[in-house]
This record gives sequence, C-alpha cells and structure tokens, in this order.
Amino acid sequence: LTTARYYTPSGRSIQAVGIEPDILVKQAKIETIDQPARQREADLRGRLDNGGANGDGKDKPAKKKKDDVKGTGKSDPGAKQALKKAAKEDYQLQRALDLLRGLSLFSQKIASGKP
Repeated sequence: LTTARYYTPSGRSIQAVGIEPDILVKQAKIETIDQPARQREADLRGRLDNGGANGDGKDKPAKKKKDDVKGTGKSDPGAKQALKKAAKEDYQLQRALDLLRGLSLFSQKIASGKP
C-alpha cells in the first residue's frame, strides 16, 4: 500500500510507471586482448620448490568460518557480500557511485580552500 507520492529530482512522478534514469549511461564495451604467454618463475630451470605453505610439502585446507549469526543482533556478512557482488554487476549503479564519490571529493577540496 503506497501512502505517499514519489518524485524524481526532475519532478516526474513515478507512481504506477516506475522509474527510468534521467541520464542513461551506455555500458562500455570491454574487449579482451590476447596476451602472449608470460614466463613464470615455475617455468625457469633451477627454480626453488615451494614445499607447500606449511613447509612439509602439503598445503593445509583453509579453515571454515562460521557464517551463522542468527540471534546475535549482528548483520549477516553473507548478505553484505551478496549485495556487493550484485552491485559490481550493475553498470548503472557503479557509474552513479563513481559520480557520487567524485562529487564528495570535489566538495572536500572546495571546503578546504585548495585550488
């Protein structure tokens, strides 16, 4: 149940029609460039053997962290990670956040009086 009217900064009502961006930023085309195979240390003759992370030649499996925080009153770290991942995939959101960060830095620079 909607109890108020919502408007965009340009004054357009979004009731029953939703919202479309005032400024549409087209997604950049990212092209991968074939890179020649790089030589790694492991490819060199006479290289030193790592011997495993713990020194006995065997890597230990990573310790599992307990993600269950129900009933503690703390926010769910898994939900935060999922939100960050989704935000990374949203091109429009990323460009908007870039703009806001830039405006914040510009405002700080103006407030400090530095040109």
